[in-house]
Amino acid sequence: MSVKTGFILCAGLGTRMGLIGQCLPKPLWPIFEKTILDFVIAQMMDLGIEKIYINTHHCNEKFNNFVEEKYKNLITILYEDKLLGSGGAFHNLKRSYPNLSEVLVMNGDMLFLLTKEDLDKGMAICKRYGTCLFGMPVSPRQEYNLTLVKDGVLREILKKDDAGMAKIIDSKMTFSGVSLINLERIEYRAGVSSFFDSVANYRDNLVGFYFNPNINYEDLGTKDLYKKFIREITSNNFGDVSDEVKKRLLKGNFINLNLIGNNQYNSNKNGIFNFSKEKFDCTGYESDTFLFEKPNNCKGKGIYFQGVWDSN
Repeated sequence: MSVKTGFILCAGLGTRMGLIGQCLPKPLWPIFEKTILDFVIAQMMDLGIEKIYINTHHCNEKFNNFVEEKYKNLITILYEDKLLGSGGAFHNLKRSYPNLSEVLVMNGDMLFLLTKEDLDKGMAICKRYGTCLFGMPVSPRQEYNLTLVKDGVLREILKKDDAGMAKIIDSKMTFSGVSLINLERIEYRAGVSSFFDSVANYRDNLVGFYFNPNINYEDLGTKDLYKKFIREITSNNFGDVSDEVKKRLLKGNFINLNLIGNNQYNSNKNGIFNFSKEKFDCTGYESDTFLFEKPNNCKGKGIYFQGVWDSN
């Protein structure tokens, strides 16, 4: 039996996205012609998901407008007046829709190219354990926690600042934030809780883990990672972006190839990325500028949205 329900986590405060993150939720940041959240939704639909729930908190009205305009028959919003934490979000979904069972979960700031084959293997693990966490390949030198997995079961999570991290050389994976969770098999807990305490408590229960070292992904969880990704897309032949990500972007009409230049988009100057719906003279703007809409004030640099310049 395939999973038909999706859950996208979108209730973050955007603290890693600078000044613009204070007024525009990270999942709604543009990927050229669309948004990060559009990409995640398209990925879920390609995998056969028929109904999607998203949890929100910060700038909830922007999510309401986004869903009303594009996805009102597909997506239901669960607004958290008070943040419920990475675990409480699942219990809120379980309480609100008690008939749900297996749910495919993705983060609203990660492009994780799960294949149908990966999903089927994950479903088999979820059937056995009630959970399946999907790993992604990383290096111990990267700024990620590492997961230790044995016989397909999560054994330990090493924090990136643990003193013993440098000694761990056999773990090249981390939890991607993508998972399959059978809500029927978790005990409801009201209020705030963490994911690894109340949903995937690997210290008290067996938590299934699936790892494909060849999985394609793009982490857009920080302002610097987001900017790097945009630059790579517009560099010569999509830079280091994987062919699979490139194909998904083109298939989903995320990019207008007629607007791409060398290290620029919809502009007449290198280093300027104009995601507004109109073209205008960008000569006065400094390089490495990302315009989410046409500025209504004097020239600046950095990232611009709704009268705010983030130049850091």
